Formats: sequence, structure tokens, C-alpha cells
Amino acid sequence: MTVKINDNEVELRFTFNAFVEYENKFNEPLTLENLSIGKTIWFYYFVVLCSKKGWQTSGWLTKDEFDEWLNDDPHRLIELSEFTSRNLNINDVLAPKDDKKKLKKNTEA
Repeated sequence: MTVKINDNEVELRFTFNAFVEYENKFNEPLTLENLSIGKTIWFYYFVVLCSKKGWQTSGWLTKDEFDEWLNDDPHRLIELSEFTSRNLNINDVLAPKDDKKKLKKNTEA
């Protein structure tokens, strides 16, 4: 999926950086149980932000600019949701539920 914001055309990529930025912002991992609409919008922002090469130093997109871009066309939220849904299964591939339980037990000991 390609998006155009502020004269920047960006091919969206589902990167680990988006997860890291989310965790840094909220001090918790991304889970379906802890997602509110506000946190979901933040995650979408991180997905878009981190998709552009050189995003760490470019300052190419602020959260306010992203919010304005979303508000300009409500269908963009649906498109981001569909893109994310298609790619969110990466968590299940990396750590199936049984492995997550084992990991939690090992870290609690």
C-alpha cells in the first residue's frame, strides 16, 4: 500500500520499528487487549512514519500532520486498518500463544 503525505510518497512496510516506537511511547507491548482507538491511531502513525527510509533523522512527519491527513479522508483509516490486519499476524508467527506462556513463566521465576 502506498500513501502520499506532505508530498512524500511512501510504500507502507510493516516493520519492527513501528512496534518499538509504540512500546517506547506507551511503555507496554502492543496487544489487542490494550488497544484503544487513540492507541490504534498512534500505532498507524508509527507504521506510516517508520515506512520511510531515513525516518529516524528526517523528521518527515509529525503526529499532527498525520492526524490532519487522516481527517482529510475517513477512508484512510479503513485502508490502514485493512493493511494492518493483513500484516498483524506476524506476532503469532514470531511467538505462538504457547511460547508466550512459556516465556512469561520463565521471566517470572
